[in-house]
Amino acid sequence: MTELEQLQDELARLRQDHHAFIDDASDLLARLDRGGRFLYANGTWLRTTEASAANVLRKTMRELGVLSDQNLSLWEQAVSSAFSVGRETHIHFELSSPSRGVGFFKAIFRPEIGPSGVADGVIVVIHDLTERRNTEDNFRVSEDRLRLALEAAEIGTWHWDIPANQQTWSEKCKVLFGLPPNVPVSYETYRARLHPDDSKLARLRVERAIELGEPVESEYRVVWPDGSIHWIFAKGHPFYDAQGRPARFEGIIQSIDARKQAEHAAMEAADRNRRFLQDVLLSVTDGKLHLCHSSDELPLRLTPCSDSIVLSTSEGLSDIRHRAQEVALSQDFSAEGCYDLITAASEAAMNAIVHAGGGEGVVCSDGDKIQVWVKDSGKGIDMAHLPHATLKMGYTTAGTLGHGMKLMLSTADHIWLLTTPSGTTVVIEKDRLAKEPDWF
Repeated sequence: MTELEQLQDELARLRQDHHAFIDDASDLLARLDRGGRFLYANGTWLRTTEASAANVLRKTMRELGVLSDQNLSLWEQAVSSAFSVGRETHIHFELSSPSRGVGFFKAIFRPEIGPSGVADGVIVVIHDLTERRNTEDNFRVSEDRLRLALEAAEIGTWHWDIPANQQTWSEKCKVLFGLPPNVPVSYETYRARLHPDDSKLARLRVERAIELGEPVESEYRVVWPDGSIHWIFAKGHPFYDAQGRPARFEGIIQSIDARKQAEHAAMEAADRNRRFLQDVLLSVTDGKLHLCHSSDELPLRLTPCSDSIVLSTSEGLSDIRHRAQEVALSQDFSAEGCYDLITAASEAAMNAIVHAGGGEGVVCSDGDKIQVWVKDSGKGIDMAHLPHATLKMGYTTAGTLGHGMKLMLSTADHIWLLTTPSGTTVVIEKDRLAKEPDWF
């Protein structure tokens, strides 16, 4: 084989490779003559339009009938412009095929300038945008749904570009901070609106979230420009760049004013109910039973007359009875007063052992009166049962003082009761000298 023949073979092979590459290109490729007729269409074009080369070549797009009137008009104008002006032209159009349905495409018309300086053909490169368009449409639908959900839930969104220290707030976010929709915002805007009592903790939580890369949730108060105070629930998450540096912080906020107002109202109602119960119990027990809301309302503890006595078994119950008796006898209590003190102390200790699983007790005195302190770490007394346990002889329910309360009230001069979900404290007090009734 001569050198010329070798070159001709190599040229033929290169042409074959070139045609194969064009035929399998991801874009649709075609060549048109001055009449807009197809001189060439690559395999991607034929596969996309589900047509054969025989059905496409030497035909115009109008003759193929695959475009709507509107899209056909765009195509023919672009072809005409490419030939007449000699410059590249772009259009977006829709193309239908039997199996794919409607597809979305971008076409680039590039004129082929001949030796005479005028275009004698046009190369058409078409990018299939269908998948991207569908993705964008789905994304827009998702955005619309999210926006509707956020609006329905009255949720504001915010974005913080950490390196640039630039923040973007949604209109709802600004409204929840008492700001007009068009006002510019920054991290300093956020800090300035925080309530002074909540500012440090709220900022520390954000800084800690950035440091640890963890989501953050917090509730805090903001002060509007008019001075009114509002509660906010905030949730956010930091994100990082490829080098692990803080890049941005995305978050949401929501007003919880209504919830806080309801919680405050419920707390006030509960406090009023407790105060009412406190007054009622004090009244119906002739001033004996003092229902306490906190340890501050317990009486001043007198001088301890013994070490703390563990109340877990009958031995502890016996110890506190004997210690109360010893102190009462040493201070010249009457036999009746001594008996009443022992009875009341026994009932308080028994309730700690039986209903709370144990506790501790101590006997105290100042010479004129004796106190017996009994404290446990049980679940506390159900306040709903307390009036019955106080007023009804023989009433008993697990988790309450039961009939012991009635007995304590009949033998002690004063009883202080502090009960919470973490435990109960009962203080029995007995005077050395019996007090005459107020009516005597």
